[in-house]
Amino acid sequence: MPLSDNRFQLAVFGINVSHGCTISTAANGIEVEWAENLRLAQRADALGIEALIPVCRWKGFGGPSEFNHRSFETYTWAAGLAQATRHAHVFVTTAVPTIHPVLAAKQAVTIDHISGGRFGLNVVAGWNSHEVAMFGLEQLPHAARYALTDEWMTLIEALWTREGEFDFHGEYFDAPRCYAEPKPLQRPRPPIMSAGVSPAGRRFAARHADMNFILAPNLDAARETVAD
Repeated sequence: MPLSDNRFQLAVFGINVSHGCTISTAANGIEVEWAENLRLAQRADALGIEALIPVCRWKGFGGPSEFNHRSFETYTWAAGLAQATRHAHVFVTTAVPTIHPVLAAKQAVTIDHISGGRFGLNVVAGWNSHEVAMFGLEQLPHAARYALTDEWMTLIEALWTREGEFDFHGEYFDAPRCYAEPKPLQRPRPPIMSAGVSPAGRRFAARHADMNFILAPNLDAARETVAD
């Protein structure tokens, strides 16, 4: 699902976390102040950048740089920027264990309406055990994390597309008499992004996502990943 008609599409990534994606003690990095995020997002929007994508971070990594120790929660961040921009898709990055799919689906639709149909969802299975522990949860094994994520996304897609009430009974979620209105403005659903680089992550992306991050240390590795 393209975000624009441009063949080469660009996004701004990680302005909602301190120092963005750079582990550094250098001064004048991203400080995570709302006025700063608003200024950066509106400049990117005015330049025609296709998307604004946050990092889902609940706890920093420590060390001399205190990397990512400040962060804005991504659903409320996206809702605020959706109202303040006009062009770019505003993504939420969500760690699956930290939010129930019924709530995630409703919040996503709300942002899609606020933005006039410019919402996007970046799905992360939840790799950081220290962050998962903050929610009183134990980290699942890798395969189970993607089984959970697959079920989580399946329920959200059903809430976005199915009319009337329906029952959902899975291994991880039991949701009787589900109902969701309004539906997203984007039909059949907003664009989905994934960051799965393992075989299980790529299988999830193939089933559910329109875009997927890949690790590409060189072109040959990138070609092999795409071929898989």
